[in-house]
Amino acid sequence: MRPSRRSIPPAAASILFARPEQVSAGPGALTSLSPRWKTSAVIRSSLSDPPEIWAGPIGYWRQVTQRNTAVKPAWGEAKSLHWKNEVSTFKAGSSIRATSTPQKISHDRGSPRRPGRRGPVGLAGCGRFAIALRAPAILFSNPPARKFRPGRSVHARQRRDFGYGDFRDVLAGVEEALRAAPIDPNRLGLTGWSYGGFMTMWGVTQTNRFKAAMAGAGIANLQSYYGQNKLISGMIPFFGKSSTTIQRSTPKAHPSLSRT
Repeated sequence: MRPSRRSIPPAAASILFARPEQVSAGPGALTSLSPRWKTSAVIRSSLSDPPEIWAGPIGYWRQVTQRNTAVKPAWGEAKSLHWKNEVSTFKAGSSIRATSTPQKISHDRGSPRRPGRRGPVGLAGCGRFAIALRAPAILFSNPPARKFRPGRSVHARQRRDFGYGDFRDVLAGVEEALRAAPIDPNRLGLTGWSYGGFMTMWGVTQTNRFKAAMAGAGIANLQSYYGQNKLISGMIPFFGKSSTTIQRSTPKAHPSLSRT
């Protein structure tokens, strides 16, 4: 007989590995584990190191392949930025390139329900697009970090405030990037994927400081999304069942600042 979730005692969690890099076993897979979870195989990459296969105990891998040794980053130095907004502390990766006409792209990433992917960890989706533009500076921000306030759950922090608090955090990160690098504040762009796509569309309805924006896989109309999908149970903790609350966080409902 299969045990119910309530009969399974909570397991203690511990951090086995933490570094500003991407670790995966390929698309959609975090890692490849042996039957007893003693050994794992992963693909490791970062903003300074190309992808290679590593194997061994988690956190103690040894490099197996060297196929991309000659591959060098097409961008400048990557470093971490830290800033505070309201009562939250944030960390993000920023790739800086010095030119005579500096500009900046802010890249939103992550999901309000899956906030674990943080910092300079890979260049999927719009991250590759941002790199392709060869912008002198790119900020990889982390809106979901706001959810980790002491004593406040993910859902409680976002309830009836979807988009608002996160975007204030992004703008605070932009100000920190402007202080950290020679960036022209009049040449800012915004892009993102998934929740970052929503944040991109939301951003251009809240401020006109970004001169260009590109959203990927985001939601422009939360009202139609609420009524036409099977994920309503995941939205109720954020919005309740109020159409007014949903409309308040719908980018399409706030077009006054948008320009095409």
